[in-house]
Amino acid sequence: MRKLEIGDGGDISVTGSTLVTAPSIAEMIVTGARPEIPGFSEQQRTAFVFKSPEEGKAAEVTLEVIKRYERKLGSAEGLREKAVQQQIAEEVRELVQPVQGMLEGVVEQVRIDQIVETVAVTVADRTISIPQIVVLPKKQITFTFEDFDLANLETVNTRPIEDGIIIEDIRTQARVYLARALDEPREAQPEDYLVRYLIERNEIDYDGHATLLYKLAGQMVVRIRSYLADDAEVENVLLRHGRQLADFIFAQMMNHYRETLLGEDDYEITVTRGFMLLQAQPMNVPQGQRVRDLKQAVTPLSDTRKHVFGGFNKCCYPLQKFDTDPERRIAVTIDGDASVEKWIKPGRNQFRIDYRSGEAYEPDFVVETKTRMLICEVKAKNELEDIIVRAKAAAATAWCKTATQHAGGAKPWMYLLIPDDQILGNATVDGLVARFATS
Repeated sequence: MRKLEIGDGGDISVTGSTLVTAPSIAEMIVTGARPEIPGFSEQQRTAFVFKSPEEGKAAEVTLEVIKRYERKLGSAEGLREKAVQQQIAEEVRELVQPVQGMLEGVVEQVRIDQIVETVAVTVADRTISIPQIVVLPKKQITFTFEDFDLANLETVNTRPIEDGIIIEDIRTQARVYLARALDEPREAQPEDYLVRYLIERNEIDYDGHATLLYKLAGQMVVRIRSYLADDAEVENVLLRHGRQLADFIFAQMMNHYRETLLGEDDYEITVTRGFMLLQAQPMNVPQGQRVRDLKQAVTPLSDTRKHVFGGFNKCCYPLQKFDTDPERRIAVTIDGDASVEKWIKPGRNQFRIDYRSGEAYEPDFVVETKTRMLICEVKAKNELEDIIVRAKAAAATAWCKTATQHAGGAKPWMYLLIPDDQILGNATVDGLVARFATS
């Protein structure tokens, strides 16, 4: 269950929020779109290059046609080729022709070839070519719980609850006691009151873990019996507090959860697109909030995710949001590094890596430098050995290997898993690569 805070500075503002759409820089140039949010600098609005409605329409149609070339081209760099531009121009010309029956010359003839060239080069300049690669495990991932004994049982001191209802007359303060029959299903043995809640968990397979479940439930029952008077009180506690006690057991079980890790060669990988146009990113912004400068930290730091940042030099979007302050700090490092050409923090469903059946991983950053393509993930130091983090890293490493092969000798892809306490003011991208690259 996630806690939501309502009020000033909370997750949900009492004044409501506004949906702000941040187009990519390429889309801003081609269509003239811009994010509507206070504090967005007019200097950040790149000049609108098309001077008539007809030319603007042709430019927008060109963007739509380019989408069809995501599967045809190895990367957005292919849009620079004259032969490709000519093919796109032919398709655009057919789509923007006047409606049949209109007299030729009534609609101003637009400069299709020049417009297509301008749009194609703009997309190539302002897009990071992230290939769409499907990464699927070749074999079944197995999991288990290591055998262990419950710890900290002395902290369990749950007491019976009276099985009755007291009705009090507010006017006279007279009280009436009604005995209440227990309507919960009874179990044959006390351990079952706990096991029935444990097996509701998706992580627990009863057939595979029954022995451990009854062992741990038995240890809990022994603890409860140690401070209660009789079996009736024990059953009362198990009936009334069974879920809470099962949660106590499950939390310790997860500390002993083990899942098979797949290596780079355990994935089946297919390239389906050479690149993808960067789609506009929707952002919920509290009413009245202004764009915050990337270099300006938020106080308190935990409020970072509630703000929208701008002032970028090399980002493919004019605005970005960050989940944590370490993410903001690494964005400062990336944006100011001389070796970086462009970067993005992918929006939802913009860049996904399948790391196990039915589950996808969305990386924090994608960075293009003069010599490399980087996927950067920022994690707290104590999360680096987490089983899920390691599974995502293995899948991303396999993804990078395939992306490098797909690039055919161009910039190699590398995956960086970066501890959040290592994002220092003097950090450089090359330094982070040297220390934290996994591929």
